[in-house]
Amino acid sequence: MRINKLKLLSAVAAATLVAGAFSLLPGSVANAAPSSSRSITVSDPTKLQSAFDSVASGGTVKLSCRGAFDLADATFNIGSDTSKTKVTLDLGGCKVTSSADGSLFIVNAGSSLTIKNGGSITQTASDDGIMDATLFTVEQAVLDLQSGTFSTNGLIGIDVAGTDNAKAKSPVATISVESRATLSAGATGIFVGSPANGIVVNVSGTVSADQAISVSPGDAVPGPTINITGATIKGTLNGGGPAAWNISRSKVNITVDPQASLAGVKSTSTQGASPVVYQVSFNIDPNTKKAKPDPATPVTQYVFGGNLVGVPSVTRDGLIVDGWCTDPTCHNPFDFTQPVDAKANFGTKNTKVTLYPNWVSGATITFNLNGGVAADNTPLTQVVALGASPVFPQVALAGGQVTGWKDQNGAIWTDATTVTSYDAVTLTAQWGPGALPPDASTPGSSASSGGSVNITTGGSVATSSGLVGLAAMVLLICGGGVFVASRRRVAAH
Repeated sequence: MRINKLKLLSAVAAATLVAGAFSLLPGSVANAAPSSSRSITVSDPTKLQSAFDSVASGGTVKLSCRGAFDLADATFNIGSDTSKTKVTLDLGGCKVTSSADGSLFIVNAGSSLTIKNGGSITQTASDDGIMDATLFTVEQAVLDLQSGTFSTNGLIGIDVAGTDNAKAKSPVATISVESRATLSAGATGIFVGSPANGIVVNVSGTVSADQAISVSPGDAVPGPTINITGATIKGTLNGGGPAAWNISRSKVNITVDPQASLAGVKSTSTQGASPVVYQVSFNIDPNTKKAKPDPATPVTQYVFGGNLVGVPSVTRDGLIVDGWCTDPTCHNPFDFTQPVDAKANFGTKNTKVTLYPNWVSGATITFNLNGGVAADNTPLTQVVALGASPVFPQVALAGGQVTGWKDQNGAIWTDATTVTSYDAVTLTAQWGPGALPPDASTPGSSASSGGSVNITTGGSVATSSGLVGLAAMVLLICGGGVFVASRRRVAAH
């Protein structure tokens, strides 16, 4: 019995030694590496997620490839809602391909992904998946692209989100595109969305997209910080809301969407080919402050040299803007058709300027659709300068057509009619014989089954008669009836 126990102990010891020996072998998913491995080599793309889950926090997953390393349509998670980790992905020069229609890599909150050692990652989404395709989704986490080429035909290269907590310890999310890294996307290279507090974006490499970097932080305060240093930016920079932009030593011309505001630009370098940023402020109403700006065009714009300034749309009761000037008395008009730094404007010496509106009186024109409904977005109340004509809306009514617009004095207005006084005018749509008003029980209705709807403008009549000048016709067959929407231009009355 004693001998048998000794044999049993010897067998157990031998098994333990063998297991220990295997545990010392280089880790690989194929060899079922233990979860404490600091380095795992992956040659089978289907084992990559297992490697991310198994490698110790702070460890490295290294790719081993011969030719392309195809990830198919898989999505890979770094960390999870309950587990935080820090992983380095060593591409090893591999050419990684993906057909994922969603996010290729998701870096979950509190986790970190670093990618290094050359190679490339190319995502080619299907036609149906392009709208959702994203290389990296980063949720209050860290992404560091140290080297390599990263591209997607999807909308976004990197989609990053921070926090709405203004007092959160910063940064809660960090994106880095380093000098040896290149990022390109179908629409937006780096998108900083809401919530945006605690986000820091560092770019010293190359970002190429229609919108290279786009910031839409919403109401987040203090918002994200964007650092662009020695970078190559191919595309536009778009920003709004409270965001700090630190731009210096960029290597190529940077353009900015004139309808966007790079709020909070702190510094720019004028060395070499670096752009100069011009701060253009619009003093919409220096006296009463009652003017209402259009939020689509910022009242303060940051525009890079060589680009155009966006024309803001502002209104005041009974007044309209007839041009903008660089002086309060409006002796020096600003030319929006010329680059911001053109000599015709304020040149290159002054990078901050205030533009003043040239307010002129106008008549308030109000359109009464007289039972019809609007068929476009033309304002139904307009302030029109003397000598100008209002913009007539497109209108529709079941079974009818507009024969003209009549003012309160009985005069008919057409496209050729101009404003001759500052008196307010109400123009009422005149519907032709046989026009049927909408059903009173359904306010705003404009058509009934089997009927026809004619869309018309102010000196313009749209019918389904097929006259010369027909610009558009849509036939919708529903329940045996024909819905006709058409528009054409005819001579003014």
